[in-house]
Amino acid sequence: MPKFSIEEYLSRYPKATPVQCPVKGQLLWEVDVDDASAAPVVGRKVKAGEVVGHVQTYYGIEDVVSAVDGLVVAVLGKQGDAVEKGEIVAFVQ
Repeated sequence: MPKFSIEEYLSRYPKATPVQCPVKGQLLWEVDVDDASAAPVVGRKVKAGEVVGHVQTYYGIEDVVSAVDGLVVAVLGKQGDAVEKGEIVAFVQ
């Protein structure tokens, strides 16, 4: 995944909380068999503990969850990106 400056996002959104990947694998925002899968839209409301994406691993699929209630203010990862454990893929404020 392309690297970014976390300070840039935190200066724009000082109260934002990062959404991190729980494991290493391939980022899947949605699993949609009828249409193209897409990342969450900026401005979407999410609740703490809500699944916002998935990471496909060798052993299965792990959920990517939001830690806080709020709005998605930035999406950094793209569908299919290779991600590392703890990598930030979005911000919620």
